[in-house]
Amino acid sequence: MTFFQRILVVFIALTPLVLPLQSNGQTYKAWVNAGDQAMEGHSYAEAIEYYSKASEFEMEDLQLYRRLANAFRMYNDYERALSWYMRTFSADEDELFPEVIFYIGEMNKYMGRYTECVKYYNLYLSKAPSDTSYMGIKARSEISLMEKVKSIATDTVNDVLVENAGSSVNTTYSDFGAAVSGDSVLYYASLRFKYADRSNKNSTEQYVSRILRSTVSSGDFSKGKPLFMTINEPSLHNCNAAISPDHKVMVFTRCELLKSVGLRCDLYYSTYVDGSWSAPLPFPDSINDNRYTNTQPAIEAIGAEGYRIYFASDRPGGIGKLDLYSVKLDANFRFSAPENLGEPINTFDDELSPFFDSARDILYFSSYGHAGLGGFDIFKSRHYNGEFSTPENLRPPFNSSVNDLYYSYHLDSTTGTLTS
Repeated sequence: MTFFQRILVVFIALTPLVLPLQSNGQTYKAWVNAGDQAMEGHSYAEAIEYYSKASEFEMEDLQLYRRLANAFRMYNDYERALSWYMRTFSADEDELFPEVIFYIGEMNKYMGRYTECVKYYNLYLSKAPSDTSYMGIKARSEISLMEKVKSIATDTVNDVLVENAGSSVNTTYSDFGAAVSGDSVLYYASLRFKYADRSNKNSTEQYVSRILRSTVSSGDFSKGKPLFMTINEPSLHNCNAAISPDHKVMVFTRCELLKSVGLRCDLYYSTYVDGSWSAPLPFPDSINDNRYTNTQPAIEAIGAEGYRIYFASDRPGGIGKLDLYSVKLDANFRFSAPENLGEPINTFDDELSPFFDSARDILYFSSYGHAGLGGFDIFKSRHYNGEFSTPENLRPPFNSSVNDLYYSYHLDSTTGTLTS
């Protein structure tokens, strides 16, 4: 059977900005400070613009090189990040920034350069042999898994075609988190909508994501239309919609951007009544916690018992950074306490964007801790007698050396979506 795969590609481009500083008469330090403020606000495109303006002064500044490298890395522009990290490394005669060596290894892996990746991870560990921080653990893990990674990279799945979903769905903004409902409806999120608090004269416009709906016919997508504002809260990021197999329940995420931590998210649910989605309700406080993030839900049907909902969370007590958890939702909409899926699903690093095939009892998810080609890879694990099997990498072309996320497929299991 041919598995035809569609793809929602996240296009990340440097968009023109209206800069608050003018280069004429402004100081080098002013541009650097503006870039630092943008980084603190997680506005990486703006930070790149400001730091780039500072670099026009042609001052040799190791700190600026590192700032530019970090900004490009956070913006997922790995090639330019690697260029600036290499420039920093070459100029860092006093070895002030050993973490730059780690990031050179990481950027090389994102670009599929596995030999170079191992070279720089080994160099990093040679300078910090007793490092028990995340970087030390990650470098050792990557080195130990590299032969397996190289094997996966050459083990391409046949009869799979991956295509861009096209301009009806994708834009120059980020389009992500697709969920299929039945065989003809696609829900996804797009970071293309502007919002400003009109009641606050000091408020500035910002981009927020909203959930859209597109229909699929003969393999083509209709132009996505945002769901009503009962679902899409105008001031927040709305995303990660997951629809139950019986189309009765939708769970999704609402996120706020906080300077101190970045995006912090809560889970909501809505029911399908008389042809439309009801006003959403938040998950209880035992699941949502305003100190942590809970996001990217998926739904498994468990018959008369109701549903099991999987999600990613950075709540304390987990194995790694973002772990996968599950809760039960019964027929009376009562929630159980969240349970960490544990090993072998979760690792010391991030696991996220779950999808559960209720018909085949298979959990799909993305991980940065299991053996992957670079960035997040998509994995599958079978659920049998309450246990999950050792996760399997889906291999190319499902996975690449960059981030591959939000895997799901239609009920016919011959077409699906992912975000890359």
